[in-house]
Amino acid sequence: MDRFASDHAAFLQKCNDLGLPSLSAETAGVYIERVGDSNLSYQEESEVLSFLDILENPIENEAIKQGLQCIEIAKSVGDMASDEAEDAVSFLLPSPDPCLSESAIQPFNSGINLELARSYAAQFATTYNANYGYIGGADCTNFVSQILHHAGVSMDCKNSTASGWWWLGKTNKSNSWVNANTFKNYMGSGYTTRTWSSFVSNVRSGDIIGLDYGADGVVDHCGFVYTTDGTRLRIAQHSSDYLDWNRGWPNYNNSGRYYRIRR
Repeated sequence: MDRFASDHAAFLQKCNDLGLPSLSAETAGVYIERVGDSNLSYQEESEVLSFLDILENPIENEAIKQGLQCIEIAKSVGDMASDEAEDAVSFLLPSPDPCLSESAIQPFNSGINLELARSYAAQFATTYNANYGYIGGADCTNFVSQILHHAGVSMDCKNSTASGWWWLGKTNKSNSWVNANTFKNYMGSGYTTRTWSSFVSNVRSGDIIGLDYGADGVVDHCGFVYTTDGTRLRIAQHSSDYLDWNRGWPNYNNSGRYYRIRR
């Protein structure tokens, strides 16, 4: 950490000026989202992203550990059958091989009411729905889950937070509702690439998109495609909160991996 602070003092100072909390494993994801707006050289951007992606992995690992414990408990008390437990475990884990990113749950790849999705996304892109609350610095998946649900996608309620996709209260929701990688694994990924131009040509309005900052098989961030003009995407997202064209997403061209999470 000391060497990183010395080598990238200007980047850390800019983040400090923006009011970001001190850099740690818990806040690394917030810093990652600022890299694209920091005007770093390609080499420094790659170095910063690599360090931050490694730094935040303990959070993902702890989430996986807790998820596995929930699955084991649910299975032991009879709330989850063996096949459900196997599915739940697969939703928790990274997917380093893009060929393994398709979901077996086909009904959730059906269409949504695009008008309702856009309306909800525009209303809450720069604020939040008080009924759901806001997860500071990590609200992106909570937000896209809300968009899907309000656009007609039914919840899949289970007895365990490690299974299904559901929200019953601010402290009572599935891991897949709020965790980007679990959300991607649950909903399925129909297309993935490391090239931004290819990605833009393979998504359309109404798609949920994901970004793996370091291409390590773990999706770190999600957004909603409000519309596209063929060369750009107008994205609604939280953490950072906006409805705008592209913003920092193209900055991960070749260094990260993009996912079209559902359709």
